[in-house]
Amino acid sequence: MIQGFRKVNVRGIPELTSKSSECRRAPFLTAGSDPDASKVNLTPQDTTISKLRVLKNPPSPHPQDSRIPPTELTVFRLTNVKLIHIALSSDHDYHLVVQNSLGKTIIVEAPDPDCAPCSSSRKFLAQIKAVRSYIDAHYKVTSGGSNPNATVSLTGVGFWDTWSGVYGQAPNSIELHPILSLCIGSNCTP
Repeated sequence: MIQGFRKVNVRGIPELTSKSSECRRAPFLTAGSDPDASKVNLTPQDTTISKLRVLKNPPSPHPQDSRIPPTELTVFRLTNVKLIHIALSSDHDYHLVVQNSLGKTIIVEAPDPDCAPCSSSRKFLAQIKAVRSYIDAHYKVTSGGSNPNATVSLTGVGFWDTWSGVYGQAPNSIELHPILSLCIGSNCTP
């Protein structure tokens, strides 16, 4: 069994486990409640999944209370990628897997706007709420997940996760977390 998943669904996609609500590396980083949040450059930098997947992951352990420059101080924009899987994870974040035309994937996440450890003075709260509302208007997000196969464009803050081997994870563990804007459709503007 793949770590982080309990079984494979009918489409052969691993489903997220429903562990007790656990937080990974400093959840306040993904909400913008950390001291470095003011240093995040909100001007999106165009990139590709391939470029993100070859960034050098900094040595572990990653700091629990600060961002790792320059990646975690950058908002990246992905244009016309495929949303191939979306699921509600055990920490109540929306876990999205996006894929390029070569079949390479990364994870992007829309955090739970009501996350207790992240609830005060969140720099990205308005964007997080808007993205979650947009996703909710277009998809029914469940722990079993679904496979929309939709073309999307999005922006999100770079985030170095730790390796867990979950479906869609980039080999260097880069994520965009939180997603700050999202749109569905070819050539849309997030």
